[in-house]
Formats: sequence, structure tokens, C-alpha cells
Amino acid sequence: MCSDLGLINYIYKLEAIVGILFCIGFIWVFARFFKESTYAETEFPTISTKPNKFEDKESIKVDEKIENTIDNEKEQKIEVDINDISWSGNGSGVIISSDGYIATNNHVISDEEKKIKNIGVEFNYNDEIKTFKARVIKTDPQTDLAIIKIEDKSFKKVKPIPFSVKEEDAELGEQVFALGYPMALTIMGSDIKFTDGRISSKTGFQGNVSTYQSTTPIQPGNSGGPLFDYNGNLIGINSSGLDKKIVDNVSYTIKTSYLKNLINVLPKKIVLPKLNTLKNLDETNKIKELTKYVVLIKVELA
Repeated sequence: MCSDLGLINYIYKLEAIVGILFCIGFIWVFARFFKESTYAETEFPTISTKPNKFEDKESIKVDEKIENTIDNEKEQKIEVDINDISWSGNGSGVIISSDGYIATNNHVISDEEKKIKNIGVEFNYNDEIKTFKARVIKTDPQTDLAIIKIEDKSFKKVKPIPFSVKEEDAELGEQVFALGYPMALTIMGSDIKFTDGRISSKTGFQGNVSTYQSTTPIQPGNSGGPLFDYNGNLIGINSSGLDKKIVDNVSYTIKTSYLKNLINVLPKKIVLPKLNTLKNLDETNKIKELTKYVVLIKVELA
């Protein structure tokens, strides 16, 4: 009986030891698993395959900046000297502000079929004939007017504008003259040309109230150039003429009131010249001074 009780106690003790060992083993396994799981989360975070929307936008911005930088570098590398360009055509223009704003015709600096690649303006700058780069600022196809601006590192400013822009309409029969560069790139050469005439009508083609009709000869290339009265007032921008096969001595000039309308909608405010400092000069010297503000506009088509 005693031996049976001893055996039973031994079995109980053995079971207790096994139970304790089992608990210890379970606790050890659980602790190890928990430790590995925590380590995995803190030390080796998983990389999501879903793009972060903010990182994606920043990536796009960086890519765009890189592309723009590359494009700018390409443009700088292939930049052509303005004096080496083979020009496609020409017109005329008149400087209306000391910082290089120029009035001309829309058809001088635009083309229906091809893109304008480069615009150059040539004139007497500080007693030297120079060509500068220019760009289009604003156009008005309806009135055939345009404003361009010299944007060239070698250009500073011109002297204050000596002529004024006439406020009221010119009178019928008033004497006027044009300055410009007709057919400058072909048969007539790049020297500035003078022609004169009279206001023959205060309306233009088919009674157009935005233009004058005058007897001043206007040839291709004169387009965009100025028409002055003999007091040195700008009265309009020359635009076109009738074919001589139809009638002689008919030219059209856009009135300065329409030029003012275009200038009023420019991004930068331009104060048109109002003080005429030419009145006391004789005609020859008056014209000589005005030629310094009349430009040859050269255009390269793409």
C-alpha cells in the first residue's frame, strides 16, 4: 500500500514537472515570436507598392524641372547670332518709348502658313547701324497693328522720343511724309527712304474710318512705318496701298487713335510721347532726327 502511494506521488510530481516545463517552453516560444515580430516592424519597414500621391507630384515637378533645364540648355547651345540669320522678309516700324517698344503692322510680324522664328530690328543706335532681337508683345489683326519690343542684352535705351503723337485727326489736304524701308532685303537696299504726299481722304478703303488715304507712295516693306506731319507729329502707321494697275497714288495709314487703343491694353503701361522737340528745326534736320526712331524689321520664318 505504501509502495502504491509512493508510486502515485512520484507520478504526480512527474506530471507537475512536465507541466512546468511545458509552461516554460510555451512562454519561451511566445516571447521569441513576439520579439521577432517587433524587430521586423521597427527595423525593416515594408515598402508600399502603391505610389504616395505627394511623392508622385514632387517627382513630376522634379522631372519637369530637369526637362526644362535640358530644353533651355539646348536652346542656349543652338542660339544663333542675330547678324548671321538669313531673313525671310522685312517691314518697318517706329519706336514709341525709350525702352524699346515699337509700333508696326500685324502682317509684318505674322504669317498665315509658317511660324515666326526670329524678329530683328535694325536702326541707327548711338550713331551706329545695329540689329537687335525683338519679340511680339501684342497684336490686333482687326486693325492690322502690333507692338513688339527690343529684348537684347546689348540694347540699353534710346534717347527720349522727340516727336509727339497727334491727338486729333489730320486735315484733308495736309502735307505728310513717310519714313521706312521698302524692299530693303531685295532691290532697294537697307537705307531708310523718304516719301511725301498729302492726306487725300479722312477715310480709307471702302470708307474705313480707322485709316487715312494719302498720296504718299507706300511700297512693300514700308508697311508698319510712320506717317508724320511737317511739325514732327506722328499721325499714323502705314499699312497698305492699292495696286497701281487699278489706280495711282493711293495709300492707307492707320490712325494713331487706334494705335492708342492697342497700347492701352498692354501688360505694361506705356506713356506715349507728348512733347515735340522738333518744331524749331528745319525740315531736313527734323527728318534726320526722326530717322533715328524708325526701324527696319526683319523676320525669319521657321
